[in-house]
Amino acid sequence: MCRLIRLDWIVLFLAAAVSAAETKPVGDAGMIWRIDVPADWRVDARGPMTMVSPPSGTANLVVYAEERRPIALGQWADAIVADLQKQMPGFKASDRQAIPLAGREGLLVRAGNETQGVRMRMDIGLVQGAKHQLMIVCNCTEADAEAYRHLFGRVQASLRIVAEPVSNAPDSDTTPDRLRPPEDRVQKPPVPDGKRPVAVEQVQWEDYISKHFTFTLRKPAGWVVEDGFQAEPTLWAFSVTHPEGLYQVSQMHGVTPAGQDAEAVLRGILAEYRKKTKALDLAPTIRTKVVGRKTIYLFEGTYADHAARKRQFRTLVSVGEGLTLNQRIEAPAGQLEGIAPVLLQILANQRVAKNVFRFDEGGRAVQAAQANQPAPPPVELVTRKLASGWGTYAAPADWKQVDLGRGQVIACDPAEEAIFVVASADFVTPQYHLVRVPGVMVSKFLTPHEALAFACVQQGHGKDFAFQVTERKDLVAQLRAGLTGGRPCAVEDFAYTFDKKGQAYRGLSLGYTIGNYLDSTWGLGHLTIWAPAAKFDALFPTMSRIVLSYELNGEKVGSYMADGIRRYQEGIARLSATIAANSEQMRRENYELHMQRGRVQDYTSYLTTRMIMGEYDYLAGASGYVRGDASGLYTADGNRITSEPYGASLTRGMQEIDSRPLFEAVRP
Repeated sequence: MCRLIRLDWIVLFLAAAVSAAETKPVGDAGMIWRIDVPADWRVDARGPMTMVSPPSGTANLVVYAEERRPIALGQWADAIVADLQKQMPGFKASDRQAIPLAGREGLLVRAGNETQGVRMRMDIGLVQGAKHQLMIVCNCTEADAEAYRHLFGRVQASLRIVAEPVSNAPDSDTTPDRLRPPEDRVQKPPVPDGKRPVAVEQVQWEDYISKHFTFTLRKPAGWVVEDGFQAEPTLWAFSVTHPEGLYQVSQMHGVTPAGQDAEAVLRGILAEYRKKTKALDLAPTIRTKVVGRKTIYLFEGTYADHAARKRQFRTLVSVGEGLTLNQRIEAPAGQLEGIAPVLLQILANQRVAKNVFRFDEGGRAVQAAQANQPAPPPVELVTRKLASGWGTYAAPADWKQVDLGRGQVIACDPAEEAIFVVASADFVTPQYHLVRVPGVMVSKFLTPHEALAFACVQQGHGKDFAFQVTERKDLVAQLRAGLTGGRPCAVEDFAYTFDKKGQAYRGLSLGYTIGNYLDSTWGLGHLTIWAPAAKFDALFPTMSRIVLSYELNGEKVGSYMADGIRRYQEGIARLSATIAANSEQMRRENYELHMQRGRVQDYTSYLTTRMIMGEYDYLAGASGYVRGDASGLYTADGNRITSEPYGASLTRGMQEIDSRPLFEAVRP
């Protein structure tokens, strides 16, 4: 878990993400369109369709151009989806949304299908010009979607209809009208209210909880969030980026460096921009406004990304009362105005936890400052070591602790109201729970928030849970890559309220659930803080510092995992040896059974034959094996002993062969 973020990382965090990959232009023979793709990608042109793909062949991108037909984008999308559903029975369109494409308003259709048991991801971009309409399709496996997401986004952003240049294409001047001289301003038709290029009302929103539990925000579904926080001095930052990397909103808020006034802070930010970006072109005017003790700056400009494409940004910097706020929105050149309502709505949707930052309006720190009183000092934390060297964390000196081993711990205040928990729980699935064992929880595989609620209810810790959940697909991908493989896996962070023995409580948790291939057992792991609802805001600063202080010993964890792998391999070896031994034992027993059956059959046949023929066999002392019948007695080699029929007088002293052991011992 990240504990600190450096100031230079914050500045990089606010800059646009760039890649060092070389690109090459690709277009069609008719000179209708152009895109920029990685230099090592292969190009296959077939009539109006062109396909480009990486050397690995794990993905491809197809561009198709035709003369514009008299249909709307939505109707064209419906026709394409219908045709693909006929050609691919597993094809299913999941979502569609308006996006800027080739300097125009386009439409993105997200879809998927299954090919030979492999799940595929397909993003279909549609755009219409005055004379032509284009379709750009990005294909890859579901497993590779995250790896190709930004690359596909950059290629889509590079699409341009060269046969029909537009005034706001990426190569045009994107200086905002309000910063141009009046005689150079472009006269644009007014945009009707409620009909912006990308309507906020049409965006599907989802909640996000920061990984350090310091703030929440609402963002468009699927957009990627990165955030960081440090406690002393207070500094936090986040960025929200479009899945294809087209748009980004970012913010940094923290303590102003000592001895710097507003102008010095602004100069430092601009110097960092010039250092980190290429072809930076700032608008000639920086708007300035003074509000109380704060100085607010607003400036705009463009810069060139790694492929020499223009990107447009707008930045607000607020400096005052010892704090600096730096907010920035950006998009491909010419598209910022259209997407700005969505980006600004993201900034408006953020909510900061109370009493964590000095800029928390209404919190205890601000109220104390307004009363010209110093804010209460933070509670002093004492570092504690976990048993067997598993790790460390810090908590107030008077807090109680229960060490559960293997890095798991429960810590609470003397009143046992504020609780910090790092723990795990095991579950058995119903189909394998043949014997009811007290204390064993039985349930099908659940998501982390469902599993935590189930365990708390079963163990009597709480009830009536109400959750606000954020899926952590990024952490799921990391777990699948390094630990779980194809096993069931889910990761979530969630805020919630519940009833703990009649008292209203609030909690925050980061949890994961992992199953096994047999679907017989599964486990829950979680990092959790609980406190009474009425005291949660007041206790949160201390509890968040406890969370940030928790750190596992990497060597111990690695050793534990290595021991686990070794034990697993030894167990497999023992199991293999046991199976081999059992197999050999079964082979020998089956062989012995077969031989016994044969010997019994031989003896039974012998008795039957002797009875039918009226013959009987004896052991006659020195003569050994003797056979008798109505004509006399004979030795084993056929020599006659007597011609008289056998009888009691002749066989007296001889032992009749009338048992299987004796028959097998002297069998002629």
